[in-house]
Amino acid sequence: MTNWFSSGCCNVINNVTTELTPRNNYSMSILWKLNEAFKIKSGPKYHRLKTQDLKLKTPMPYQSFENLDVWKKACRLSVEMFLLLKECREYGLKDQMTRAAVSIASNIAEGAERRSDKEFIRFLHIAKGSATELRTQLYIAAQIGLIGQDDRMKEIEELTEISKMLHGLIKSLSPAPQI
Repeated sequence: MTNWFSSGCCNVINNVTTELTPRNNYSMSILWKLNEAFKIKSGPKYHRLKTQDLKLKTPMPYQSFENLDVWKKACRLSVEMFLLLKECREYGLKDQMTRAAVSIASNIAEGAERRSDKEFIRFLHIAKGSATELRTQLYIAAQIGLIGQDDRMKEIEELTEISKMLHGLIKSLSPAPQI
């Protein structure tokens, strides 16, 4: 690595990393921004920055799951489910629905604290499954009259948005396909 990179780009790297979300292909984003900012070209005369050039130079600071918007949405949904079903006397379905709602946020948090992206992805898939389970239970609860159609629609919209966010997070953490 040239002296230019280690001295001249450190401030740029530090500024770029603060703009990025945790585990969101931060190395690739930094590379792209640096290569664009300094018009670094590939070829025998030029050094094109690679991911491995940055891994030791830009350690990712600890980011808590509490910073994830999808986790915040899932927590709000859990509270909404408890409030929506507060007066419900159908304890079996109520219990299953509240457990599924809590499971979404809990699996996001647990996965975020794991050591690898692979484990995080696994927990995000579990959270996505819990979101789907809760959507199904909302349809059933509305059909048997435990909740109103308006409440069902509102919660299903929220769950669909959470599922989309989880899908996007899974996609961003998944390794790029080998060509």
